[in-house]
Amino acid sequence: MLYFADIEHFYQQEIWAGKYFCPICKCQTDFHLERYIMRGYIFFVPFMSITKKRIQLCDRCGHTIELRKAEYKAKHKSQWSDFLAKKFPAYIVINDYHPKALKMWQKYLAVALTGLWAYFAISGSISMVSTIDGMDISVPIGLAFFLVLGIVPLVFALLSMRKALIKNRLYKAVITPTSQ
Repeated sequence: MLYFADIEHFYQQEIWAGKYFCPICKCQTDFHLERYIMRGYIFFVPFMSITKKRIQLCDRCGHTIELRKAEYKAKHKSQWSDFLAKKFPAYIVINDYHPKALKMWQKYLAVALTGLWAYFAISGSISMVSTIDGMDISVPIGLAFFLVLGIVPLVFALLSMRKALIKNRLYKAVITPTSQ
């Protein structure tokens, strides 16, 4: 049986949250911010993501602390600015932002496939326009549907790729520091 739609449930590690005291481990340890996501796919192309839960996860024992949306966003924004200012410990950058950890090949593949998807959607839209005899209301609706369905996945793939390239650039800066 061929499935054309699916929903995936997973935790996505976002960024290092810092060192905190874990009540389970009884020691100071690293924590990461993570989101529990439900993502919908149509023909293997992601079309919708819903964040169900935001947590802070202990790297040592896996203990989770659930965070409110505003609290999560504030921590994420603070940590992202520290990341861009190169204030993260080198071992975190090496472990979390290595090209294999970032799954760069999957991001390149996603951009290529969604680009191909967008090309076919735009080609279909152009062929719809070229076959118009009279002005029918269904034609502009069909054009808008094809263009949105084709371009939106490409935009999300490009944004994901951009963020991964920023992380990869910092990883390379930490691994090969410039000599002065």
